[in-house]
Amino acid sequence: MEKPRFAAFDIDQTMYRWSLFLDLIDILIEHGLMNPSVREGASKEKRRSENREGTYDEYIEKQVPL
Repeated sequence: MEKPRFAAFDIDQTMYRWSLFLDLIDILIEHGLMNPSVREGASKEKRRSENREGTYDEYIEKQVPL
């Protein structure tokens, strides 16, 4: 069975003001289309970013392993 595909592009934030990428991950997890471990693995980096101990980019990179 072929996996469903999805793409969203909002380079200049005209459709969505904040982090569309992060909210999409939450929605995909909620609907069972993405493993919740993705969010769990990123929580440490999120705290580090919020506490200015790590960078926002490090947090984003932990969202979806390439």
